[in-house]
Amino acid sequence: MTADAVARCEAWLSQRPDDRPGMAALAEALGAEGRFAEALAWIERAVAGPSPLPAWIGRHGILLARAGRFAEAVARIEAALSSGPDAADLRWELGRALERLGNSERAIREYRRGLELAPDHPGILASLGSALWLRRESAPAMEALRRAVELRPDWVPVRDSLANAHHYIGEWDEAERIFDETLRLRPDDLTSRLNACIARLRVIYADPAERQRSRAAYIRDLHALERLPLPASVDELLRVLGARKPFLLAYQGEVDRDLQAVYGGLLCRAVAARHPEFVRPLPPRPPAPGERIRVGILSAFFRHHSNWKMRLRAWLEDLDRDRFEVHAYFPGEGADAETARARSLADAFVEGSRSVADWARRIRADRLHVLLIPEIGMNSTTMQLAAMRLAPVQASSWGHPQTSGMPTVDDFLSSAMMEPADGEQHYTERLVRLPGLSCRPIPVAKAPERVTRAELGVGPDHVLYWCCQSLYKYLPEHDDVFPRIAARLPAARFLFLGHPDGPKVELAFQQRIGRAFAAFGLDAAVHCRFLGRLSSERFAGCAQASDIFLDSIGWSGCNSTIEGMMFDLPVVTWPGRTMRARHSDAILRLAGIARTIVATREAYVELAARIGADPGLRGELRAEVARGKHRIFEDRSYLPGLEAYLAAAAKGRR
Repeated sequence: MTADAVARCEAWLSQRPDDRPGMAALAEALGAEGRFAEALAWIERAVAGPSPLPAWIGRHGILLARAGRFAEAVARIEAALSSGPDAADLRWELGRALERLGNSERAIREYRRGLELAPDHPGILASLGSALWLRRESAPAMEALRRAVELRPDWVPVRDSLANAHHYIGEWDEAERIFDETLRLRPDDLTSRLNACIARLRVIYADPAERQRSRAAYIRDLHALERLPLPASVDELLRVLGARKPFLLAYQGEVDRDLQAVYGGLLCRAVAARHPEFVRPLPPRPPAPGERIRVGILSAFFRHHSNWKMRLRAWLEDLDRDRFEVHAYFPGEGADAETARARSLADAFVEGSRSVADWARRIRADRLHVLLIPEIGMNSTTMQLAAMRLAPVQASSWGHPQTSGMPTVDDFLSSAMMEPADGEQHYTERLVRLPGLSCRPIPVAKAPERVTRAELGVGPDHVLYWCCQSLYKYLPEHDDVFPRIAARLPAARFLFLGHPDGPKVELAFQQRIGRAFAAFGLDAAVHCRFLGRLSSERFAGCAQASDIFLDSIGWSGCNSTIEGMMFDLPVVTWPGRTMRARHSDAILRLAGIARTIVATREAYVELAARIGADPGLRGELRAEVARGKHRIFEDRSYLPGLEAYLAAAAKGRR
């Protein structure tokens, strides 16, 4: 449909104002141009008369969905299906609307019913593949996406989805092959170029050279993106920017400020093009005498999650409510008992399924003095909202310990104990060093499942090192520490986790660790155990069964460090050059335990082996952890600093 079609329909109706087929045709033409409000007005006139055609009712439902009125859309499409013949396209539209309402299970049923009618429907196959992927049913999801691409080889978003799926499960070369082929088809497609750029970052690197090549390719592609104009419609670009974040960049162990500024700038440009009404900076509006300072906290993790345990709950509990009025905004999913706790602690708690624009309008309507966004980079809605101006002052923190790169985020609230001396150079935001950890961690651990050493494949004389980080935290540059420890202590056994949905990712890591051990004449199969995915209870049980917490190098443990200390595990850590490489260092110093902090690789290996070899030393260190860990949970030194920051920000005196 084109503007010509609209003009023809309007001309027809000018001569026949009561012609209902003409109204339906005009609604379809207007909908094709994205003029959904006008289209809905005409289709509603068409269906208002007696005996409306099922096709018109179905069109009404589709237009309601396009306008974001998904519950109404479902009702109308169901009415069309009950009053007329079954149709694959309507089953597709019904499934898509159900997904937007969060009913993925029924949506999948509708897609499958549609495929019974039209087995080669590429749209239904693509939607089914995406829905199955979100449910972690990777094999049938990829089969559906692959079939959709076969039927429509030029459908770039679906090609990108298939390539992203290959990337996630550890088939990185195949992902790059599909992206490169797509870019030959559409060299100026900004969205596909963005997908391809993010795919340069791999979950596991075979060796340091591959990591360096990956980073160089990412930098090259990112700067190429910077030079491309935005598309006329940025909706798909925003979807990809939210879904395909450079999350893995931070795990390369380097300072990413300049790269994040490019990515954050692109996101802000796209958001400004889609939502220009939320771009204008808001002037400071200092609170009137006696008025409480309105503080907003925007997070997708007001639930059982490391961000809730590390900072969100304590901020809600500790801020002085005589001075501060706290508004919590929860655009996430998975509400649980901790969500209920958050509701009870906040002065106002806003949740539910809303569009980005609706969230922005609600937050602006609350006339906040300061908006805190504790983690940027882990949730699509949060990222887009962070790219707007919703309060006079907006600040991030280290829920995802990486600069946002966004000019819309003014400050980064960090831990004075974690930041290196040159920390200011690592952020596009102004760095604010709050006392202590900048928060008060609260232990919300699950009761540990009983795990025996026999279950873990280790004997009573073995020394068990808990290596419980996500596999992408382990860089190949540091693989040698494990065989070096084992060479000094043959009884050493290392416990690693798995990857959420990628046995090929786990295999790539296991093969790399195997090569590291072989270089020292050792067998990784003797010294390493790979546990796969664990429930929270079993994770805690494995920590309890271990002897030593061996901290990851380059990005240290934080929540996992604290949970290990809850079982009195000694923690060996080697702080690095960035704040995210210094979490355990700060936690240990706050607990008064400094002698397991080292400054070199050799000292790391030597200390880990010595603690493993000396049960007496191990006992001493466990006693130190038992005596000192309470300080982590009781420390409120951060609070005066946070409250002083909020008061100054509200008055425009940052």
